Amino acid sequence: HKDQFTNLLQEKADDKTVKILYSKTKEYEYVRNSLIPAMLKTIEANKASQLPFKIFEISDVVLIEDSNEVGAANKRRLCFAYSNTVSGFEVLQGMLDKLMKKVGLEFNNTKDVKKSYTIKPSTNPIYFEDRQADVIIKGDINIGSFGVVHPKVLKNFGIKNPVSICELDLQLIMDLIIKGELLEGFY
Repeated sequence: HKDQFTNLLQEKADDKTVKILYSKTKEYEYVRNSLIPAMLKTIEANKASQLPFKIFEISDVVLIEDSNEVGAANKRRLCFAYSNTVSGFEVLQGMLDKLMKKVGLEFNNTKDVKKSYTIKPSTNPIYFEDRQADVIIKGDINIGSFGVVHPKVLKNFGIKNPVSICELDLQLIMDLIIKGELLEGFY
């Protein structure tokens, strides 16, 4: 609970967070809704290692989904982070751009918005103000966010060096590929 909300400067669970009924401990009262806390814990656990850190994780989170018969669903996410003596925001943005190109999306493609991705300012308390953005594909589909982690969040996780982190809805990207809306002709 602390890692998912308090340490990330979020007051409480959002309306998509799954709470376990009759949980035996407070620590496992909520199911993981983001990969970011685990990434920050990994960086903290390896803080004695040589910089820079370039790490990633692909795993599932669980979110409320009313259309599912059990009321929740596993969603595959991709999270990648960079940590060094400087934030490396541009390194993370470069990694994002390479990934988007691999799935057939160009940054601000004005000729074909369906083959475009863009970034828009966001207001997530995890990130430093004005050093964060949402990732939008195909004109209006938000697939995640990235930014420089707020110094208070870093302190909460015991991290001394700046960290930039990105979390994307990989499930949504894969679903669009399977439907033929991305990487046309792939399936």
